[in-house]
Amino acid sequence: GSMTSNKQTWFLLLFVLLSASMGNTMKLLFAVDADVKELDLNTGNVTASIYTGSAVFSMAYDYINKYLYIPRYQRNDILRLRYPSEDNSTFENIINTTSPVHVVIDQQSEHLYWTENEIFSRIGRSNLDGTNAVTVLNESNAWALAIDFKNRWIYYSTANSEYALLRVRLNGTDKQTILATYSQVFGLYLDNNDHRLYFMDSTTGDIESVNTTGSNLKKIFSTGPTNQNYALMVHGDYIYYTTLHEIIKLKQYHGTTSEIIHTEQGQILGVLAYMEN
Repeated sequence: GSMTSNKQTWFLLLFVLLSASMGNTMKLLFAVDADVKELDLNTGNVTASIYTGSAVFSMAYDYINKYLYIPRYQRNDILRLRYPSEDNSTFENIINTTSPVHVVIDQQSEHLYWTENEIFSRIGRSNLDGTNAVTVLNESNAWALAIDFKNRWIYYSTANSEYALLRVRLNGTDKQTILATYSQVFGLYLDNNDHRLYFMDSTTGDIESVNTTGSNLKKIFSTGPTNQNYALMVHGDYIYYTTLHEIIKLKQYHGTTSEIIHTEQGQILGVLAYMEN
């Protein structure tokens, strides 16, 4: 992809929040090097599971049909596989595309959405099995993706001629720039309860939030190192984010101290919160 030539360090961690009943075990699936591994947050145990052979910047999970979706950035495709499964080497290649980055599932309408990080690329949508793939919006270098299905807005970040957070209707109309950002936003999370977008600026490392209309910008926490902080998720009362090889958690509303919950030797690229029944 066009971004890989920038020789940026991809210590990237992107989370997808998945709601499930309380009392289940929360696990993090994370992509490191060319594998996806599973971290049990209760025990700290890590199990290796899936060989992908590519950088993976995000994942999505279909709780109804028990499928995990994996966009393979260098292999230019999106895979799906049964998860959990006895055999993690069997997967379907359901979408062929260029440099897919973020995937989001619309469980109700049974659609898959994705972004592509190329100069002439798009936000795409298909059925959950990959059929009926269409272009929602032609957009260059789209990256992070968050969708408000109730109010029918797609939120996303770009890294083309300008760095920005934008939104567009689910049908691709009414495109609006919400906020010009200082640098690229890799991690983006929509909190529907307070109608705010949480995001992290990749250069300054600042975690910020803004109303979905672009007003009332607030700085929440300065993560310290710059050009190393890529991912962000809000879960319960915590913000989860990364610096280099670490996954870190922080209180959402009074972020003063942070706690490292996992460290890796390799480059962590994409992460999914998965509630195990």
